[in-house]
Amino acid sequence: MSRRGGKNKTRTSTKLIYLLMILVLIVIGYFVWGLLLGVREEHIVEQQPTGSETIYDTPPPSDEEVANWTVEPDRPRYMTIPAIGMHNARVEALGLVADSDQLAAPDNIWNVGWYINSAKPGVNGTGLYDCHTFFNADGGLCDAMPNAAVSGTEITIERGDGAKLVYGVVENKTMTVEEANEYMSILLQPPAGAKQSISIITCSGKYNLQTQTSSHRTVIRAILKQGP
Repeated sequence: MSRRGGKNKTRTSTKLIYLLMILVLIVIGYFVWGLLLGVREEHIVEQQPTGSETIYDTPPPSDEEVANWTVEPDRPRYMTIPAIGMHNARVEALGLVADSDQLAAPDNIWNVGWYINSAKPGVNGTGLYDCHTFFNADGGLCDAMPNAAVSGTEITIERGDGAKLVYGVVENKTMTVEEANEYMSILLQPPAGAKQSISIITCSGKYNLQTQTSSHRTVIRAILKQGP
């Protein structure tokens, strides 16, 4: 009996040791996984979801939703830029972020924002627009703009009354956030020799998860080529 009892105790002790080892490995694995995730987040600096410094999760609008989008007759309704795969992106009127001089961004990541105090399409001056970039694996609305909207690229704005105005890109610059802030006064003016133009600003460069902002901004300036 004593020998058998001794063997049983030995087996029980061995099982307990194995169980403890498994538990220790699970705990260690959990912490290691957490550390790896932390390191990954700290070093994610390539293009990541952003655009308005607030991350949204909005599915693309349906064809019906796009077709039913209405604005006042003299305001921008749609923006189309074939070079970056944008077709009839809805344009919504926006102001500034509360208690700041920062241009607000569209609530829907598939919309383009138009600064309500900038020029309307067909009126002398410059219309200021902004859009989102790299929100998910499929890319954002203006994801390709920094590289694809080269000089000569056509941008079409359709007004609420159906009139279409075609603009040609004359400037594509990428700059730091600080430089972009200083450049804003220029973006609100037509390029030399032009009476009517549009400017588009979007995020680019690297994204910092801690500050929740991108390192750079890409600005596009385009002058009117054809319109009513």
